[in-house]
Amino acid sequence: MFSLTLAIALLTAQVASAVDARPATPADSILRNGRIVYIGTNEQAEKFAGPKTEVTDLRGRMVMPGIVDGHFHGTSTQSPGNSHG
Repeated sequence: MFSLTLAIALLTAQVASAVDARPATPADSILRNGRIVYIGTNEQAEKFAGPKTEVTDLRGRMVMPGIVDGHFHGTSTQSPGNSHG
């Protein structure tokens, strides 16, 4: 069975919370397989990082949990039998 574990460490970022209206706070974060698994101090982040962890120093840039936009228009202006577009 094949298992992929991709870990990314984002250091010195401003992390925006999706939980409440708090402003972004300085923190390090670890992502594993596309999900945030840790937000906090660098010292604690080391527990979640491994030898193949990709490390990026964001130098104060913002990290925000994914926002999924399920909004879709498709081709509503050109339905079958509608030659007027």
